[in-house]
Amino acid sequence: MVRIMQIKDGVAKLTLVLLFVVGLLQVANAATQSNKSKKQQAVPTQKTALPTPEIPARTPSGSPIASIRATARASALAAAKAQADAEAAAQEQVQANIAIPFNRTMRLLQTYNLPPTQDGIHDPANEGINMLHVPLEAYADLPRNQAGNRVNWVAALGEKKIIPRWDIADAQAEGLVMDMNIIRTPRGSIPNVVFPHKQHTEWLACSNCHPAIFVPQKGANQINMRLILSGEKCGVCHGKVAFPPSECRLCHSQKKELSKNEMDVP
Repeated sequence: MVRIMQIKDGVAKLTLVLLFVVGLLQVANAATQSNKSKKQQAVPTQKTALPTPEIPARTPSGSPIASIRATARASALAAAKAQADAEAAAQEQVQANIAIPFNRTMRLLQTYNLPPTQDGIHDPANEGINMLHVPLEAYADLPRNQAGNRVNWVAALGEKKIIPRWDIADAQAEGLVMDMNIIRTPRGSIPNVVFPHKQHTEWLACSNCHPAIFVPQKGANQINMRLILSGEKCGVCHGKVAFPPSECRLCHSQKKELSKNEMDVP
């Protein structure tokens, strides 16, 4: 019995020793972990240095590389300018071609007096177009002019080179010729415009112009170069079958002081 009690006391003491040793180990482990944490906090944070970009060294102005670069840049600028100039010229040509599309008599010399099938006025599909005279042949004996289709139509009328028929069915019919000038006075020093009814009515009946194009009433008509160049008013004929509006002096033919005794239509 005593033996058994001694064994129990020994086991209890051994257990206490083991528990004490385990406690010491746990304390030591905790201390170690605390020291590691403190060391980590004590280590300063290292910043990552960004790489410094390399600045290319300037090429000396007198070096061969600088000369090559300058030549290449000058060539590129010259090429760009030449291309821009070419595009601008092409655009100007396009605008010039469409500026006054009705005015065929202001085209280049080689396009004057084309055959009716090619003049852009007559219908080439019309069967009767081949009965028309070729202009270059028909105009050969007419008085010459430096404008339009190179024919002085007023002189041709005066010299009886042409005798327009008033009635398609009656060659002996006579029309009404009005010998009256209409004077229009533009602003500034621009010469007055003289509209001669005589030269127009020797060829055309009044109904060709009145009242569709011009209202036969003083002050009822607005006439300016914008309308004329757009194919309206005088531009209905001038630039198509009569001399073109580019011949300013043929219309603006009277100085201001000479218009006092003439009919003035503002």
